Amino acid sequence: MRILQTVLPIMRQFGGVMKSKTHLYFASFLFLSVLMASSMTMAQQTQPGDACDPSQEHHYQRVAGADNAGSGYELVCNGTEWKLITQWDTGSGQSFFQVGNDTDPCDSDKTGRLRYDSGADEWQYCNGSTWGPFEHAGGSAGGTVAFSPFTDLDNLAPGTLYSSNIVQIITADGSAISVSGSGSPEYRICAEVSCNTVLTDWTSVASTIDERNYLQLRATSSATLDEIRTVTASVGAESLTWSLRSTSLQCTETGSQTYNYTGGVRTLNVTPELRECLFTITVVGAGGNGNSTGDSDDGSGGGTQFAYTPSDIGTFHILVGQAGNSAGEIAAYGGGGGGEQYAGGGGASAIRYADTSGSTVLAVAGGGGAGSNGGGDGRGLNNAGNSVGSAIGGGGGVGGAPSGGDAGSPGGTNDDPYSRAVGGTGYADFLIGGGGGSFRAAGGGGYGGGGAPPPYAYRGAGGGGYLNTSVTEPGATEIFPNNRRQNGYVTIEWGP
Repeated sequence: MRILQTVLPIMRQFGGVMKSKTHLYFASFLFLSVLMASSMTMAQQTQPGDACDPSQEHHYQRVAGADNAGSGYELVCNGTEWKLITQWDTGSGQSFFQVGNDTDPCDSDKTGRLRYDSGADEWQYCNGSTWGPFEHAGGSAGGTVAFSPFTDLDNLAPGTLYSSNIVQIITADGSAISVSGSGSPEYRICAEVSCNTVLTDWTSVASTIDERNYLQLRATSSATLDEIRTVTASVGAESLTWSLRSTSLQCTETGSQTYNYTGGVRTLNVTPELRECLFTITVVGAGGNGNSTGDSDDGSGGGTQFAYTPSDIGTFHILVGQAGNSAGEIAAYGGGGGGEQYAGGGGASAIRYADTSGSTVLAVAGGGGAGSNGGGDGRGLNNAGNSVGSAIGGGGGVGGAPSGGDAGSPGGTNDDPYSRAVGGTGYADFLIGGGGGSFRAAGGGGYGGGGAPPPYAYRGAGGGGYLNTSVTEPGATEIFPNNRRQNGYVTIEWGP
């Protein structure tokens, strides 16, 4: 109808003048032109779902205009029909997009890509290696999302309080929160990642947490080495875990320490950093001192060098023997006997290790004997002290006869006519027996103190040695320090 309304006036205008073929051709051309223009105007633009030719596969077009008033499309041909890629609304200026299901594996090139898994009926994202689901994004009932997980802690000092990293929680306002697990766990809620603004201070009591608050946990590591403690924070319907492991079997330090005579027990603490270190220990007893004129035959202290690896944190206890007193009648520290006139047996040196399982003596090095005519050497390892004349060296925990004290027992005297000789002190916690005392002779302290001879024999025996082979490493050696009239010493070195 519109075509006729347009053409008829023109035809009438030329009706009176169409006297020739030229005029007739012109009118026909005009009629056909108007008809074609109108037909093109009436053609509908391509819509999503319209058929497309296989030759148009992968072709792309944007569609907008009067037939799509207020909206537009981006379409692609899949070989059979035009598929919608993007739609927009011209009135609001908003666009709408649709994400399909990428069925290929997630890899680093797709990091951050989204897909809708129609089989699982869920949105998913690619983290560079795995497709994973989106969880609740806040504002309504649902699960919980931590922007980053709690970082597990390893190789911690035993029995020490530690705090976790701070994570943001996305959840519905007023979601229930609680904490459970070992190590007396607690939590706190903050307004920002620095936790300068604390909304709920450290507590173990169940409470609530709001959307986009920050959460931090704390707990005490196990006192048992190499043990893991796990803390669970429950937020809404979700749970977040955090673990703490006390120190493992590692040695992270090296060092050494020499202990000289002080008259008291010294200590070295084995911290978590030193646990499982290999300790090389040298224990040397003190020498005897018997003749004011400098007789070179005084007994030397014994010695042992061995290795030991603590299996638990603890403490070394070190006793260093004192050289014999040449004035006699005075016992030396470490079990050395005191003979009347010019005879002082050397004190033993010893070391023990104490941890949660108890205390264990590792080694004893015997002190040297002494007398106006010399003395026997103390010994290391598990050897008896050297005997001299009628004086018998101590060994095997049994004091040398006569007068040497058994391991841990004081030494006696063997000078019936006289009263000023003294036996050495016993040290039961170090398995040191005291050396005997006699006229001008004294035995050295040791694992069994050295004996003192009858009056006028003038030579004391050395103290015995001891090595606890059930806990020390194989390969221990005996050393001979030749330290007459000198104090003993203990040296400890450690490292991986």
